Amino acid sequence: MLLERGTDASTKEIPISLVDLAKTVVKRWYSGALRDDGTTPVYTHLEETARNIEEVFRINNDPNLVVAAWLHDVIEDGKANEKTLIRLFGEEVTKLVMAVSKFRLGNSREDSVRIYFEKLLKEGSLDIRVLILKMADHFHNSQTLGAIRDTEKRFRKAEESLRVYGLGLAEALGMWEIRNRICDNAFEVFNPSEFSRISCLVDSDPRLNESFVRQMEIYFQSLFGNDCCVKIIRGGIWHIYDKARRRRLGEISDIGDVASCHLIFPDIGNEEERIEFLHRMVGRLAASKLGVFIDESRNNFYVGPKKSDSGYEAMQTTLIMEQGAVEIVFETKSVHERNMWGAVYDLRNGLSQRNIVMFLDTENRIWFLPPGSKGLDFVYKYDPQMLGKNFEIRVNNQIVSSDQPLENAQVVEVSILDEERVDPYPKEILDKVGFGTRKCLMEVNRRIDDKNKQKLGFNKVRNFLIENRIGVIDLTDLPEHLLNQILNHLSISTIFDLYHDIGSGAKNLEELAFSLQDLGVTKERLGYSSVGVFGRNRQGILFALSGVISEFGGDIIKIKSNVFSDESFVLLLVVRGVDLYQEAKLFEKIRLLPILEDSQVVLV
Repeated sequence: MLLERGTDASTKEIPISLVDLAKTVVKRWYSGALRDDGTTPVYTHLEETARNIEEVFRINNDPNLVVAAWLHDVIEDGKANEKTLIRLFGEEVTKLVMAVSKFRLGNSREDSVRIYFEKLLKEGSLDIRVLILKMADHFHNSQTLGAIRDTEKRFRKAEESLRVYGLGLAEALGMWEIRNRICDNAFEVFNPSEFSRISCLVDSDPRLNESFVRQMEIYFQSLFGNDCCVKIIRGGIWHIYDKARRRRLGEISDIGDVASCHLIFPDIGNEEERIEFLHRMVGRLAASKLGVFIDESRNNFYVGPKKSDSGYEAMQTTLIMEQGAVEIVFETKSVHERNMWGAVYDLRNGLSQRNIVMFLDTENRIWFLPPGSKGLDFVYKYDPQMLGKNFEIRVNNQIVSSDQPLENAQVVEVSILDEERVDPYPKEILDKVGFGTRKCLMEVNRRIDDKNKQKLGFNKVRNFLIENRIGVIDLTDLPEHLLNQILNHLSISTIFDLYHDIGSGAKNLEELAFSLQDLGVTKERLGYSSVGVFGRNRQGILFALSGVISEFGGDIIKIKSNVFSDESFVLLLVVRGVDLYQEAKLFEKIRLLPILEDSQVVLV
C-alpha cells in the first residue's frame, strides 16, 4: 500500500513549548479516562490525530493545525472552554478547535446541528483545515471501530464512517488514499464475511504477484525509459467489492484497478504541455508490441476541461492480459501526489484551497459534493440505482429540475415516482454532471437502449411469426429444445440477445426465416395454433375461450396474460391439436363470442 507513515516528519517549525504544552494539558485533563474498549487512554486518540496530520498527511507547514489536532476534543468533552484555549494557545488554534468541535457529521437529529451548520456556511467561515482536521480525527477513529463493545453502536459508526467520511468527505476533498483506507476499515466491521472473501481474492490475484509486478516494471521502463516510475497500486477492498456488485461480477479479474499500474513521469511545463506529453505516451503504448489487447472502450482521459470534479487528473487505459484486466494510469509526479491527497496536497504546497458543497438531507445527515454539483450528483451519491428509475428532487421542500446546482446549507430530498425509467438522459444533462454520475447515467442509457432494441426486435419477430403462420406468436412458446436449436443455428446465446440483435439490425428476419426453414420449424410440423386477444378485460373470457377450443379438439398448453391499469388486457393462448382445416372455423367462432365483441382477435 502507498499509505505508510513517513520517517521524515518533523516539528522543527512548530513552537516546541506550544506542542509540549498541548501534550501536557491533554494528559492532565484526560487522566484516567478510557476509550470505548475500556483499556486505551483517551489522550492516545488525540496523540494519533496529531500524528496523522504530521506523518500520514505530511503537513509540516501549519503549526496551528498540529496543535489543534492535540486539542480537537477538549471543548466537546468539557475539559476546557473557549477563553481557556485562547489564553493558553491563541485565537488561531482556538478558532480551529471550536469549529471542529461544533462541526458534527453524524446522524444527529438535533436542531442545533442544522442551525450551526447553516450559520457556518452562510457566513462562509468554514476553513478547509477544519475538514482536514476532521479527516485526521476520523481516520484514527475508523482504525478503532472494532474496539467498540456495543454491537449496535459499532455497526452504526461503521456505516457512518463509510458514507459520511469515506464516500463523502474524503472523496469531496480528493483524498483517495485515505478514502480507501476508511472505507476498508468500515467494511471490515459491518460486513466481515464479504471483506474476508474479497481480501482473499485480492491477496491471491496474479496481478499482484511479485513476478508479474516486476515484469510490468521491466517492460514499461524499457518502453518509456528510466525516468518513468512504475508503481502498482492495490485497490481498496470496499472499492473492489462495490464495483463487482454494481457490475454483477462473480469474480474480480475484469476489474482493472485491483492492481492499477501508475506510470509516473517527471513534471513537465504547463498544463497544455503536460496533456500533450501524456497523449504521446498513451500513443507510444498503443503502438507497442506488448502482445495484449488494449480495451479502448475503457479509455478515460481526465485532463483539461474533462478533469474530474474532485480535481483528479490522469489518462487511463486498460490492458486485457492473461492475468486479468490491468488499468494503466498516466500521470506526472506532482499530479500523482495531488490525485492521491487532494486538499491535503494543496495545503502542503501552499496552493489555493478547494471548495466543496455541503448540504443536509431530511434526516439532518450532512453530504459533501464538489462545487457546481447538480441534483443528479446527489442522487448518484445517495443511491446510484435510483438513476435508473423516475424520481423527484426537492430542495428546501421545493421541486427542482435534476440539473439544478446545489448550494451550501440546503436541505435535499429525493423520492421515487415510478419503478423504471424509459427515456434516456439527454446529452445536455450528461455534460452538466460530475464524471462519476455521468458514467452511471451512460450505463443507464445503455440499459434503456438495450431494452428498447429488445422491445423493437420482439415486435418484429412477433409480426414475422404472425405473417408467416408459424403457429406461435412468441418464439418462447416453442419447446425449449427447439428454441435452443434455433439460437445455436443463429450463433446467439439467449432469446433476449436475438431480440436485441434484430432490433439493432445486427441480424435480420431473413436469417431467422432461413434458420426456421433449415430446422424444419413449420406450422404443420409443430401442430400449434396461437390465439391472441386484445381488448377490455371482462370476467369469464378465458372460460369462454377454453370451451370453444375444446369443441374443436384443442388443448391449451400455454397461457400468457397481462391486465393494465386502464382495464385493457392482452391474452395469448398456445393451442395444440386443432386440425388445420378447422382453424378458420375456430377463429370465426371465437371472433363472434359476445364477450369479445369489442376485442381484437388474432389467430396464428
